[in-house]
Amino acid sequence: QLGLEPGGALGHAYLIPFDKRQKVNGRWETVSTEAQLIIGYRGMIDLARRSGQILSISARTVHTNDKFSYSYGLEETLEHLPCETGDRGELTHVYAVARLKDGGVQFEVMSRADIEKVRALSKAGSSGPWVDHFDEMAKKTVIRRLFKYLPVSIEMQKAVVMDERAEAGLSQDNAAVITGEYSVVDDERQHLSPISDSEREEAREYIIAILNSLDPSAEDAKTMFKRAENEINTMAEKLGDEYHQKFMMTLNDMRPEFE
Repeated sequence: QLGLEPGGALGHAYLIPFDKRQKVNGRWETVSTEAQLIIGYRGMIDLARRSGQILSISARTVHTNDKFSYSYGLEETLEHLPCETGDRGELTHVYAVARLKDGGVQFEVMSRADIEKVRALSKAGSSGPWVDHFDEMAKKTVIRRLFKYLPVSIEMQKAVVMDERAEAGLSQDNAAVITGEYSVVDDERQHLSPISDSEREEAREYIIAILNSLDPSAEDAKTMFKRAENEINTMAEKLGDEYHQKFMMTLNDMRPEFE
């Protein structure tokens, strides 16, 4: 549906197997294996180029011996001079830059620690492209974050949703982007400060980390799952209805049958 070719030299996308586990006769067993599509760096760029509003988009890695500086605010700046006289050193940052049709420029910077945090939350963080193509996955990650500030198409929004679900180990079967007209309900909630995209992203990453830490066979599993349920419900507003429901479904699929 996205027009991306899994595997091959282009690196547009990768098919990663994820095991689906459930309790069978009192024991947790793998009942099926589902192939999930994880979009690669070049796949993200290919999707961006299909937009009529984005002229170009690129991502680059920054290393210890490079000259690199950036600043946010009223006068945003970004300067990167790669080291060309020897070893560039270890990766420290990765950034993405998009040039828009209206002449505007948007960029996003992530530190190595930011990238490692995303990798740690990924169900495929210890295998597949995160191991074999770390730099490419780092570039993909910063482009995916940059997408949130760009005039992207429904196709690109869907690609980001599918990629986030794959990273979290959630099924992509029902991944969708819902658009349309809406009206504001006249109640006290409309007077609260709106929740930013970064707050929603942090809330979702927090819940993903909790889900990844659950151990159905642990002695205190009942307490762990109850605590996870409380956290998901507490964060419901920041998660949004769609993600709140999906996280609760995932939690219930993982939950053992306590006596």
